[in-house]
Amino acid sequence: MEQVLGVQFGRRYESDGGGYIILEQAPYEPGVGYTTKLDLVEAVSNALYSTGGRSIECGLDPDDWSMKTHVYAYPSSNTLSFFTGATHGSVGGGVHETITVKEVLSFRLSDRSTLRYPPLGISSRQWQGDVYDGDGKRVAPPALTLDGRSMFASAVVYGQVLLTYRTFRRNYRVTIIPREDSVENVYQSVFYAVWPGGVAMEKIDPPPGAEEDYANGSNCGWRTIVNTNGPDDKKKPPILDSEDKDFHVDYCTQERKD
Repeated sequence: MEQVLGVQFGRRYESDGGGYIILEQAPYEPGVGYTTKLDLVEAVSNALYSTGGRSIECGLDPDDWSMKTHVYAYPSSNTLSFFTGATHGSVGGGVHETITVKEVLSFRLSDRSTLRYPPLGISSRQWQGDVYDGDGKRVAPPALTLDGRSMFASAVVYGQVLLTYRTFRRNYRVTIIPREDSVENVYQSVFYAVWPGGVAMEKIDPPPGAEEDYANGSNCGWRTIVNTNGPDDKKKPPILDSEDKDFHVDYCTQERKD
């Protein structure tokens, strides 16, 4: 039985009074898809002395070129019912998590600001520096009131407040295998969440350099300048050392004299 899923791109959450969901892809670990200085040093040592330098993390499975990432779904309420999926790849997990968030809210001559995530409760609030009114005069920090994700100040001010609060989310594991019928954007996929009030969507970003690695069949190796083999597993030509050369030029004719 086929079902038609109506979707709308361009917004990370939708709401019509029936709740909302914010989607967010987890960032990759530092260094994934990149070659650090330590990687280079150890790779050079391995190339010269066979010391067994550590492998470089590309974020891709060397067996099937699949990539793995996580997507967080922040529902407006932990009782909101919804289902998830991806336009390409598999989705698993959905582990329930409660995390603590520290966020700086800015009031720029306004009396309202919006939290990034749906809060379960505010643990602490602390104004950062002085607070000013519309005339540029220093004033006492206004009282704050929370309504959903909106934080209201009792007066129009210019200032920043540091909030610590808890929020609820579900942690989904997404695995994407390259599209065999594509010559580019082989990891392209969109994660979605559907609930009675709407649809939320989040474009999945592959690890840095993943598309290039898959196209070259290199799995990070060809992008490291110290690797001695190319994507066809053949030795790369040696890189000659640079050297200085002196030329003598006739001052009048500007012609080179050998």
